[in-house]
Amino acid sequence: MEINSLQLNNLRRLSEISSFLSEPIAIEALKYTLTVEDFERKVARDLPVVSPGHVTGVSLLHDNEARISFSSGISLRVRAFERGMRLTWVESKIDTGISDRLLKPAKLVQEGSGPVVLSNGSFKLKVEDDGTIHYLLGEREFRRDDPPEFVGDGFRQASSIEESARIHGTGERAMNYDLRGSLLKMWNHDANGSYGSFEDPLYISIPVYIVEGEVTYLVFHNNPSQGEIDMDFNHQGMIRARFSGCGHDMFIFPGSLKEVLRCLRDISGPQSLPPRWALGFHQSRYSYMNGDEVMSVARGFKDNGLPISAIHLDIDYMDGYRVFTVDRNRFVDLAGMNRDLASMGIRTVAIIDPGVKVDDNYSVYREGLRRDAYVKWPDGTYVNSPVWPGNVAFPDFTEEKVRDWWGSNYEFFEENGISGIWHDMNEPAVFPVRGDNSLPWFADHHGRLHRDVHNIYAMHMARAAYEYMVKRRGERPFILSRSGWAGIQKYSAVWTGDTESTWDALRITIPTILNLGLSGIPFAGVDVGGFSGSPSDELFVRWFQMATFLPLFRVHSSKGSRPREPWHFPRHLEILRKYLRVRYSLIDHIMTLFYITRDTGLPIVRPVSMEFPGEEVLDDVAFMLGDSILVVPVLQPGQRYRYTKLPGKGHWYSFWNGERVSGIVEERISIQDIPVYVREGSIIPVRDGERLRLHVYTESVAEGSLYMDDDAVDPRYAFWTFRFRVDGNSVEYSVFKEGQLDTDNEFVCVLHMTSSEGRPVTREFEVTGRQGGLTLS
Repeated sequence: MEINSLQLNNLRRLSEISSFLSEPIAIEALKYTLTVEDFERKVARDLPVVSPGHVTGVSLLHDNEARISFSSGISLRVRAFERGMRLTWVESKIDTGISDRLLKPAKLVQEGSGPVVLSNGSFKLKVEDDGTIHYLLGEREFRRDDPPEFVGDGFRQASSIEESARIHGTGERAMNYDLRGSLLKMWNHDANGSYGSFEDPLYISIPVYIVEGEVTYLVFHNNPSQGEIDMDFNHQGMIRARFSGCGHDMFIFPGSLKEVLRCLRDISGPQSLPPRWALGFHQSRYSYMNGDEVMSVARGFKDNGLPISAIHLDIDYMDGYRVFTVDRNRFVDLAGMNRDLASMGIRTVAIIDPGVKVDDNYSVYREGLRRDAYVKWPDGTYVNSPVWPGNVAFPDFTEEKVRDWWGSNYEFFEENGISGIWHDMNEPAVFPVRGDNSLPWFADHHGRLHRDVHNIYAMHMARAAYEYMVKRRGERPFILSRSGWAGIQKYSAVWTGDTESTWDALRITIPTILNLGLSGIPFAGVDVGGFSGSPSDELFVRWFQMATFLPLFRVHSSKGSRPREPWHFPRHLEILRKYLRVRYSLIDHIMTLFYITRDTGLPIVRPVSMEFPGEEVLDDVAFMLGDSILVVPVLQPGQRYRYTKLPGKGHWYSFWNGERVSGIVEERISIQDIPVYVREGSIIPVRDGERLRLHVYTESVAEGSLYMDDDAVDPRYAFWTFRFRVDGNSVEYSVFKEGQLDTDNEFVCVLHMTSSEGRPVTREFEVTGRQGGLTLS
């Protein structure tokens, strides 16, 4: 019998699936794929393309709102705000979580009598008769939108871009920091266990981008539907956006990089404050197979004098991969194990997937059926998709009543002493034989197409968990999510998924984290060492050193890879121990950055050019932790020397020895350290055990801040701002505190200076009260 290419591909995919799943599940994967394709043939349809036509009228609806009518029956609604505008051609019926209520309205004025010109002051829209829109600051045009074309409730549109502009954002992209020249899919996607550089799409797609040129501006398409954004892929000076559904609703904010990020924070929501323990070190692998292995890992950290905050449990702790269950053969007393871990100062984080095993003897599945909670085929039957447990049903998290039910199941974690929650496979991911590895675009979410809610699925799952845990526990939750959309930062941290264990994957981590931050997601990290594969000692150490300075610090790896606990790298154990201690010494500083980002929208990990415009060359190889610490990871094997051009015209201090440097620095690179510098004029809170010191880096003036709270959802807090002026041996200081947390206002300070011979020196002194002065001995 002759086998055609399609049958051969099916057999190959079945073989791949069978290699990590049982044969029955692989057969279910084939059945599921055939069902998808059968329904797809039935629902496929061609839709006409509709253009706006020509302008037929303009009406001012409110002080900050106007409507432009077109001959096709389509209208454009424009709302003006202090920092930008919102343009709505077709409103979405999907709850995306995006809102303009925090934006300050501005008066919208119609100017002139020719083409429609709407202005909020300095920012203008000029709308031509055919729907072309010109965007101007003063009289300078910085963008032009061609007339949109509407297909059903989706659209496509081309926009001009300045020749020299760079583009950033769009969620998780394993690409360079500048995304210009890329063709980007807006479709959250499981990378099937491993990915490398320039693979797209990945787990977090957000249709927000920042154009950084002569005029910098941010565009946010409030559209979670399946789509694509062409970032001038063919080098024709155009950005082309295409979305399959959910209307055409767009925000645009011109301004500096920091100003537009504040606007993004205002429409998508602030970063939630994490519990303090979540900023420590997390150890994980796929999987710690039983309670004895977990306790052995915990004792290994304690016996080796290695600080740790959390151990993660992957899917093998469950009973047959059923969510909200535990395998009592492997974890005989999960709650007791977690009490033992807690006595050692270690929290437990447990994984949970969205799929509920189809099993009539399984109470969670039965309750979901009773509540009509699951996603359906177009004929009204439930979608059963193959994943780890076999066939599963997927809850529809876009429904509030389903979120309430799902969240109530998190009582299971509380009963078993589990502190943090880890959401995986939540794109959602399934195991088909061919085609997209998610639910089909036409699956029914209580009247909404999966095509339109796929990208917000994980965000609403995190919302369900967060809202329940806040109500139930009264403490700040730690939730970690693989997938997400704009607003996920209100509920969860994220990580970059199943990266390869390669030097190239280490390098691409920097721009990936930076673009997540510029997409409104500050709390991000990476699987240290890479998920898939076994890193060399050198690669693991370099990854560990870099990740010390990321918001989320977690080691994780695939089955079959070499162990990643630090003592399995005995030649480098002292280095790993040193960096663990560095991490814990900086937690007060990192928590302070979380408080700042919550209010400003500024990323915790920032591109160097955000603080030092014109230093773009560093953006793919270095990053800033806040505005004060420059981290320059080692990204090549065997590197022994490095020339680093320090940004700006001022001085920097070595984080390691306090040496004051500037300009181009030639360094000998050893395995012991990566280059890290502190900006002159900075104040960094550093903790040594229970002692907190303010490290002041200046020969003249320094400013900084410190945040502390009681870890509550609505915390009692204290936020200090400090200012020091140094003149020789004389120091003047001022301290301002806000908040209701009752704390001492006495601080031990370490002043980093340079001797007359050019050597680094430190002076230690105390400050008390709101202001004062002293003479150093």
